[in-house]
Amino acid sequence: MGEELSEGVLAFYATQADLMLSQYENIERLLGKTRDYTAPGTYCETLLRDFLQRYLLRGHVANKGFMFGRRDVGGETKHCPEIDILIHDNYSFRPILQIDDFVIVKPNAARGIIQVKRHLNAEELRSGIRNVLDASLHYEACKEYPMPTPGFCSAIVFFKERSERQDGRPPETYENAIRELLAAPEVWDHAPLFIGSLHGHFWLRANFNINSLHYNCWKSDHGGGKNIALQVLLRQLITRMFHSPTSMELSLPDIFRGEPLARIELTK
Repeated sequence: MGEELSEGVLAFYATQADLMLSQYENIERLLGKTRDYTAPGTYCETLLRDFLQRYLLRGHVANKGFMFGRRDVGGETKHCPEIDILIHDNYSFRPILQIDDFVIVKPNAARGIIQVKRHLNAEELRSGIRNVLDASLHYEACKEYPMPTPGFCSAIVFFKERSERQDGRPPETYENAIRELLAAPEVWDHAPLFIGSLHGHFWLRANFNINSLHYNCWKSDHGGGKNIALQVLLRQLITRMFHSPTSMELSLPDIFRGEPLARIELTK
């Protein structure tokens, strides 16, 4: 892709992210101070789900719901946790049940799972990580035949961080939760690809092997105030689910050729 075109693609997705964040702020303004987190949280899910619907590859859709099946957990059976955004193959596998945006699909149809949160805090982050780990384990236990690698992925997405550190570093909330919940090597296969905020910072799973798991951190707004978080999320999902980032025009900024803002390394 030429430099001019690449810059145009980057700017395009940056404006999409800005629009989404502006729409989110509108409902915050209209509601004012509230202890009712259901409606604003649902609105965040809807905004991100509608964006993905427009840019996923043909035959794949984003809904809310569950993967079908039950798995053995501690001497009893357990169903899949509810998934805020469940990306699934709607061409090869019809949903078992669909009511408006709510679905129950075969695990084989599932391609990606995303937990969506409003504001970053320790409780919500831990809840999101636990949810996607639980759902990923359900997928592995209940799928009827192995899917092609890579094929399945997860992410935790916040719309905002509550406050910004003066030194520009990411909140310690991220590192504390990642080190606590993703330290065990047996969960590395199911570790989220993306953990972060559309406004603030995000962590990308860099790589892992039998000895270590790595996450790198970047600022959500970079280079002239352009938002890169939304495009990076989309690129990570498409690369993992469809095996190739070239399935659509996506442009990453030069920052990814340099050093990340912060790193986490988990080892045995």
